[in-house]
Amino acid sequence: MLPAKIDFVCLKWGTKYTSEFVNKLDNMISRNVSVPYQLHCMTEDPTGIKPNIEIIPLPDLPLNKWWWKMLLFDENFPINDGIFLDLDIIIQSDITFLYQPRYKMNILHTNWIDLAEQKKWTIGDNYKYCSVNSSLMCWNKYTNRHFIWEDFINNREKIMFLYKGIDNWLESRHKTDIDTYAKDQTHTYSYWTCDEQYRENSSIILFDYNTKKQDELNEPWIKKLWQ
Repeated sequence: MLPAKIDFVCLKWGTKYTSEFVNKLDNMISRNVSVPYQLHCMTEDPTGIKPNIEIIPLPDLPLNKWWWKMLLFDENFPINDGIFLDLDIIIQSDITFLYQPRYKMNILHTNWIDLAEQKKWTIGDNYKYCSVNSSLMCWNKYTNRHFIWEDFINNREKIMFLYKGIDNWLESRHKTDIDTYAKDQTHTYSYWTCDEQYRENSSIILFDYNTKKQDELNEPWIKKLWQ
């Protein structure tokens, strides 16, 4: 059963992504959902963001980069039911079906390449594969996630020092406390870790791992879809 409305949330922090990324994400969502929606942007600087996009000001907390995504786990976060999307993505087909809230936070599974071949991430002196990707997350008011926020905020300095990012920490410390979309269900893949191959049948294409973003690439299909 389709929801009456879907709230989408994104994050713009610092200078890596401009308001153009937020505005184009809104445009792509508008072309690829079959129900009414609202995009909300977590940011400390709303300059240039379209007025139809609702702003969620970042609180006064010692966080940076992707760690701001942890706000989604806070019981005081204003959106109790929604989908989070990163800004370094391209949407090319309907994503309404991604609204699949569960009792646990539902997170993207890195199913586009075999686990044994996945990118290694450094955690202290060890290496660990990461099978979750927080570029896509879904939750509702019944999702049991607030205790994860408590763990994070109470151990913030240690966590941010030891772990490369939120994905590594969630998989290492809370793997049984989160859920993942079924493999191949999201039709999502990472452009850079899949040898820069364009997959026409995918719903979402990620431009992750700190490589060139959508505005730095000249492929015709990117220019057509990212607008």
